Amino acid sequence: MNQEDNRKVVIRFTEESDLKQLPWLYRRYHNGDTHLETNIDGMYKKFSELKQNDNYRFVSAVDGDKPVGFCSVVINQDIVER
Repeated sequence: MNQEDNRKVVIRFTEESDLKQLPWLYRRYHNGDTHLETNIDGMYKKFSELKQNDNYRFVSAVDGDKPVGFCSVVINQDIVER
């Protein structure tokens, strides 16, 4: 067994530092065009706003210190009661 076999992907709430990988992940896996531009400042601003809202959750899959997956969840209060 080599060192790479011991690595584990961790699922956790997204941290601001995870966002640096998000544009690449989105382009690579969502639409396949890795040359598209992302409004980085807008992304950080929107994340800061939405993470204060209890109806949004952001989760990252992290391999070591590298985010390898991202999920956003919107809680619909019309369907789900507290």
